[in-house]
Amino acid sequence: MKLTVIIPAYNCASTIKKAIVSTNVFNDNQIAVIVVNNGSTDDTKSIVKELCLDCSRIEYAESLKGVSYARNKGIELTDTDYLTFLDADDVYMQNGTKTFLNNLSRKSDLAVYNYQVNEKIQDLYSLTQSVSSTDDQISLMLDNPTKLLTVWNKVYSTRIIKENNICFDPTLTYSEDSEFLIRYLVRSKTIRFFNTTTYRYNVTSGSAVHSHNAGMVRGYLKAIDKVREDMKDRVVFSFSLNNFILMQFNLMMVHAVYADQIPYSEQIAKMKKIARDKSIEAAITSAKFQSITKPRFTPIVLCKYHLYRMASIIYKIRVKQNERLTS
Repeated sequence: MKLTVIIPAYNCASTIKKAIVSTNVFNDNQIAVIVVNNGSTDDTKSIVKELCLDCSRIEYAESLKGVSYARNKGIELTDTDYLTFLDADDVYMQNGTKTFLNNLSRKSDLAVYNYQVNEKIQDLYSLTQSVSSTDDQISLMLDNPTKLLTVWNKVYSTRIIKENNICFDPTLTYSEDSEFLIRYLVRSKTIRFFNTTTYRYNVTSGSAVHSHNAGMVRGYLKAIDKVREDMKDRVVFSFSLNNFILMQFNLMMVHAVYADQIPYSEQIAKMKKIARDKSIEAAITSAKFQSITKPRFTPIVLCKYHLYRMASIIYKIRVKQNERLTS
């Protein structure tokens, strides 16, 4: 076997079989699947166990509750040269894993593919064709975390992960995938982007990043601090790291502050308080006025000049857009 697909599973009885079947593990003896149940209370375990009886390349495992624990257990059990991650409510496109296998001969430390969100294709290949060096590729990924710093739709070298003891931080509740990937990126020598759509990401109202949670702001701020610590000696990425932090600020505004059903005055007060966080404040200060023409930076530049009410209008619009996406 050449490639292991790691699937963290939590209360996914309605989708797990479809996810496993989409890996093509039943038809391709080069593929292994490890499903890690992390605290399910539904029929997830029995469904996966039954599939294990039909295919010896499917392995069932268990971990403590939490996606990071599950992914780490999957990494621990992987004995193939390459691995990839699949969420239990997502699927691979037809021939998705076949494409992964066909491109293993390119010897990339990281292979990145296009993916589909509901019906929209995210064309990462075109987005990255203007850069060539590995450092520039990493900078671009830091600049665009919501599109490029997902752990799925990528194929990793198991050796790099295990030799460098790269794992998911179970103490992080948000951006744990970005933090993992960033530590992997800075240890990669070759990153290749392929112009093939291999993964279908299904947006649901229950998805962690698309649902409001009272601890979300604390979670993002903790992840920012962890990433800053990871990158403290990587001066070449300082500018892009600031952009990464600013995009986390945007996520906090859309999915936490302005998605919260509290009075408008309290939302403004929360935004100001978060903007005064040491890491956030430094990143906002670095934002250039010229960036105001770029939609994702517009509210950030407005915050820099203390035009919070104008910034809030933009964030409220984005909340509505997000609600339509998950409805």
